[in-house]
Amino acid sequence: MKRGKTTEPDLVSQLRALGAVPTPAIELFDQLPDTLFWIKDAACRFRWANRALVMLNGRGSRWDLIGQSDTDFSELDRANQFYHDDLKALAGEPVVGRVELIVFNHIGHWYSTTKLPLHNIRTRIVGTVGIAVPMPRKETESSAGTPLAQAMHFIGQHCKEPLDNGRIARAAGMSLRAFYRQFIEAYHCAPHAYLQQLRVRLSCQTLVFSDRPVASIAKEYCFADQSHYTKTFRRVLGMTPSEYRERYGR
Repeated sequence: MKRGKTTEPDLVSQLRALGAVPTPAIELFDQLPDTLFWIKDAACRFRWANRALVMLNGRGSRWDLIGQSDTDFSELDRANQFYHDDLKALAGEPVVGRVELIVFNHIGHWYSTTKLPLHNIRTRIVGTVGIAVPMPRKETESSAGTPLAQAMHFIGQHCKEPLDNGRIARAAGMSLRAFYRQFIEAYHCAPHAYLQQLRVRLSCQTLVFSDRPVASIAKEYCFADQSHYTKTFRRVLGMTPSEYRERYGR
């Protein structure tokens, strides 16, 4: 990963590295001061970001974002919401108009986010492209304190504990039926499926940066046993925990 460079990365070379068709017009997004634009690879790592995103992240250069993921910049619960939508786009399902809170320097900003799959010249999906447009103040004021936002925060804070829909709904002050319905509408999956994906994603850092046994990591992240963890991990990331550790470990 290239960091600390004094020169800016070349957009065309970044796109070619993904096998995507070079599109210099993307550089026009640098002229939009409030709109965020980015390109990610199939591992959900940034390969390009417009100037607004670089500055809001408090980075001095695009090189400081390239090769990084959302977990390097956002709280884990929000980072995994972003990751969940990235996976949908990578599967060929666009995410359009997602209302979400994006935090920079501990200050939250509400955006309407759209993510699309990025194809190479053979039409194979090789990454994602996304844009986030700031929402009008009146709309954001009505979204910040919603029960579902409270539920998502609770999931992020307690994901290493046994959780069921009833406990999450109570924490958000919602009925079980309303919580389940609103969650499906917002994230297009059941709360349990989202929680499993969140646990798998969070466990990746432990896999890579520790030598702990896989069974121990499975227990920490509230999986029934190593077999259950391995099966879920493979379903979410397409490989076993051991394979992931071997590929990305130091």
